[in-house]
Amino acid sequence: MNLYYNTDKTTSKCNWVMDSLLKGWPDAQLATERKYLGEPAAFWGFIQNNWHIIKQHQEEEVDWYFWDMPYYGRWSGLAEALNPTKDFYWRAARNGIHETKIVARPDDRFAAWNLKIEPWRKNGESILVASSSDTMTWWATGMSVDDWEQHTVSYLKKYTKRPIVIRRKPRAEGTSGPDAAKLAKIKDFKYILDDVFAVVTTVSMCMVESLIKGVPSFCSPYSAAKQVSRTDLSLIETPLYPDREPWFNHIAYCQFTHKEIESGVAYKCLNKKK
Repeated sequence: MNLYYNTDKTTSKCNWVMDSLLKGWPDAQLATERKYLGEPAAFWGFIQNNWHIIKQHQEEEVDWYFWDMPYYGRWSGLAEALNPTKDFYWRAARNGIHETKIVARPDDRFAAWNLKIEPWRKNGESILVASSSDTMTWWATGMSVDDWEQHTVSYLKKYTKRPIVIRRKPRAEGTSGPDAAKLAKIKDFKYILDDVFAVVTTVSMCMVESLIKGVPSFCSPYSAAKQVSRTDLSLIETPLYPDREPWFNHIAYCQFTHKEIESGVAYKCLNKKK
């Protein structure tokens, strides 16, 4: 398997993961060039020209593995300063940016998150529209974040009279997500869900927090939450309220620590027969 390192920034999180894959993945090797090489490959997000190389893998039906920030337990510069020994994870999917089909898994890995799945909430008032990053939005919809937000709000207004609130992915001081929210002094995502009837996104991982808190979600077919959400926004007033436990057990088996990547655990989990 060819590993596509970040050749622009040697200290990139991408390269942390690729170094671990080099130790724990059968036949792993550095990609000799940043182009399609006709063999299975691993990528970190849509950095550099990954988008185009991944598209070629799709066209040729050659396996590709997508690595990025996890569903839970993400690396945080702020948190690491307080506890540098704490484990953190990286998510992965085979032939997609997320695993969109639930694979039956034990509950051990999700139990280690020590999170309580809250009962479904059915009395929220507003619709929260939460965009993904620019590249993820383009991948899932073929639109920019601005266009997707405008299109989504306009479409929702045809089917609901509820207030619609927009929240973009926080960015500050060269980072994004929870750390950026803290640095920019933006309210953490979980604290804005109290009066939310449903969350609408493309492929944002905010749906994990939403589903933990019992707020139903609407998402793209490319999202990890596809199987526990609706993808048709015309049904915004009738969200899905499924059993979430099998899904949480599944996504907990789609993210791994460096030690688990190096030991081969990640390889075994990602190549389990569906």
